[in-house]
Amino acid sequence: LLVNNAWVGMLCGADVRQAVTQKIYETASFAEYVIANKFVLDALNSNVEPVPIVSAQPTEPLMFGEAFRNFINEVGDRLVDKKVFELYSLKLLRDTAPVRYREAVAGILVVYSHIHEADLIPKNRGGEMDELFLYERDLAKLVTWYMVVDDWKQIVTYYKAPEPLVPLKNFLRAYAKEMPVMDDEPAAEKFIAFAQFLHEKQMFSSDVELLLFDESDGKFHWNQEYIGFLKEEINELKK
Repeated sequence: LLVNNAWVGMLCGADVRQAVTQKIYETASFAEYVIANKFVLDALNSNVEPVPIVSAQPTEPLMFGEAFRNFINEVGDRLVDKKVFELYSLKLLRDTAPVRYREAVAGILVVYSHIHEADLIPKNRGGEMDELFLYERDLAKLVTWYMVVDDWKQIVTYYKAPEPLVPLKNFLRAYAKEMPVMDDEPAAEKFIAFAQFLHEKQMFSSDVELLLFDESDGKFHWNQEYIGFLKEEINELKK
């Protein structure tokens, strides 16, 4: 439904936001919450509905999935401003587009932005989002952004904000736990590129190497001097 009829559903009066909210609310744990949110995000990113009456004239139809990603890239950290959704719908559609078209576009952009930020609901059926839940939600958001190279700048924005809930080292450790040894060449190359990106953005000292190549086994291993002592930080947060 979200791949083929998200915007049309909104245009026809269907409460798309409520349907998505219900799906995420019915999760009983943090893990289920993350999986449900990621499912909806993937569906919207894959949306194949053509944007109607677009202001520009691309050589090929602009699909909403691409429009959603363009919106996030352009708006960045201004999602808290409710005006950006209306303004972007004005930019996306021609002046001749009916008002209800603009309203439906703005509405689906609101839903997408909340899914992208993993904050559509303040709690799920499993309970209130306490500090640990919020920590894990932000961690899931960071991991999701890492998956898409174009979203790496969202990670930088997150850490440029005052007092990010998830320390950068904790985020890196979470990734290291999922892949203790970088024995997959594409994964290693991607993370090396990511580390270089962080260096360029001055996220940590240029003399810090996150991955070290071990000639004895021909694999990349995490720099334990930088990654290995984070367990105490995580445990302290969970007390």
